[in-house]
Amino acid sequence: MVERTPARYLVVVVDMTLPGMGGEELARKILSAGPETRVLACSGFPFDVRTLGAEARTRFLMKPFSPEALMDSVEKLMRPAANSGQAP
Repeated sequence: MVERTPARYLVVVVDMTLPGMGGEELARKILSAGPETRVLACSGFPFDVRTLGAEARTRFLMKPFSPEALMDSVEKLMRPAANSGQAP
């Protein structure tokens, strides 16, 4: 869906441990679909979003997380120049 209409998606939340297609592969496809789409990678295991090659458009959020932590991560991800790639 994202590949057909990437402009419709500003942020996509991806679980990095998906069955079938891995979360890293899915995140790469999403990032390549459109230059404005951002990825919030989530996992119960540490993950370095720098491996995706788009640090300014990615962040990582460790599970479990609160609704407030999710909102905070999305807000930080939407800031154009302030993205560090890691959740605080």
